[in-house]
Amino acid sequence: MQLSSDMESASADPLDPASFDELKAQRIGEKESKEIEIEGRHYLLVKFQSAFTGWTMLELIPMDSLLSESVRLREHLHRMRAYYYANITMINEKIGGIISALGEKGYLDNTVIIFT
Repeated sequence: MQLSSDMESASADPLDPASFDELKAQRIGEKESKEIEIEGRHYLLVKFQSAFTGWTMLELIPMDSLLSESVRLREHLHRMRAYYYANITMINEKIGGIISALGEKGYLDNTVIIFT
């Protein structure tokens, strides 16, 4: 995997998971973020270098916006799992019907089923 920008180029070895951690730290400044509180509200302070200007930038991200994104992501993943399990159930029922029909006709013992 190769990621590049005007400022830098970094790569990760697909067979070495540790190289992804190193790449992640280089690309998003993993060690350059910190949770802070201002007037009772919680923020994530992120320090990064702009790929366009080269300037060091600071960004305050409200934690409640991150949490609402997390809730939406969880709901999306829940729906995706439900769709996946529904498809598995449907496929299982259809294959079961085919096997039952083969058994009723007496063909099941002489049948090889290949499912790909």
